[in-house]
Amino acid sequence: MSDKYGSVRSLPFPALASALGIEMERFKRRQTDWQGYCPINQSKTNNNCFAYNDDGRFHCFSCNAKGRGAIDLTKLVKNIGFQAAVEFLSAVPPPPKEKEPVEAPIASGGVLPPLAKDTWRKFAVPCPWPWRRAYRTPPSANATEFSPTATPRASRRIAAG
Repeated sequence: MSDKYGSVRSLPFPALASALGIEMERFKRRQTDWQGYCPINQSKTNNNCFAYNDDGRFHCFSCNAKGRGAIDLTKLVKNIGFQAAVEFLSAVPPPPKEKEPVEAPIASGGVLPPLAKDTWRKFAVPCPWPWRRAYRTPPSANATEFSPTATPRASRRIAAG
């Protein structure tokens, strides 16, 4: 049995929040939940009592309001009935669909051409941490005190001494 209100019920939280006038700045994304203040009881001090899951479940730990889907949340926030909530949400534009990824053009024969011989050198970035790690130099140490030819033990003697 299909749900004829499925498209309205499954609105994502950012689209629903903008339609209801909920401040998204006060919500944080945590794994599959949006967490923030409760839009039902308008809590001013408890900024982490309301959770809205991606599948539509929501729960306020302060006022114990629960529900599933955009219709239930609209009914509680606006204090209206089911039909009025459906009419209100049907006016909300659906979120834009994600664009399909574009495939890279492939050379003739279906094989990518080989890269130039020294292509990796173009992207080489100097990184100081492997040398520091090998010779156990502190990050603030003067580089002239440490010799790359010295052993790690000798470098420590120079630094201590």
